[in-house]
Amino acid sequence: MQKHVGRELKTLNNLLYRTIECESSKVGISLAQSRILFYIIKNSKDNPVFQKDIESEFNIRRSSATDHLQKLEKKGYIERIESSSDKRLKEIIATNLGIDVQKKTYDQVIEFERIMIQDIKESEMETFYQVIDKIKKNLEKNRGVMNDKDACKID
Repeated sequence: MQKHVGRELKTLNNLLYRTIECESSKVGISLAQSRILFYIIKNSKDNPVFQKDIESEFNIRRSSATDHLQKLEKKGYIERIESSSDKRLKEIIATNLGIDVQKKTYDQVIEFERIMIQDIKESEMETFYQVIDKIKKNLEKNRGVMNDKDACKID
């Protein structure tokens, strides 16, 4: 059977996603929630983070963001506090528990990456990254040629 790059990438992505999702669930958080929590922790150091920022960053609907944030809040990983600049807005901050859970999840990802590349030579990894970069550049360069950009918008 002939191999196809897209299919191989999709298969690898599915395997990665399922494995990481399983590992993060052991800590009590979904992969999507973990990514959102990481974003909150990283970005709230410099600026307040609001729900609209989550929606924009992850390109998700308001209802999806609300659902994720409610679950994170229920688990005690985040708090929503009144904004000092606009009383109508709720600033999202990570709790100490949320920071601890995110660190555990991050440590799992680092261990997972170590496992993924065991028995792969450094030169092979360099080649892998070079090929991935070329594939990304080809897709970005030909995005307009391959499809009508307006037809690709999904609500």
